[in-house]
Amino acid sequence: VAAHKLKQPLAVAWGYLELLLDDPHLTLSPTSVAYLREIEDSLRSMDDVINKLQQAAAAHTRPSSGDAEILDLE
Repeated sequence: VAAHKLKQPLAVAWGYLELLLDDPHLTLSPTSVAYLREIEDSLRSMDDVINKLQQAAAAHTRPSSGDAEILDLE
């Protein structure tokens, strides 16, 4: 459920990013395009994590600092 709820705003962000990058009437500086490409890379990374969450058959944790455990998606 959580992964599905994360996918929706991610898809919206990705859609607006594509609109910005593909708009023929918008003149973006090379720096702005570089920033948007960094955002694109981050969205792709988020999507990979969400996909792993969706495919996780069982939750596996691994020790972290202190008493905490973290979800291991690998």
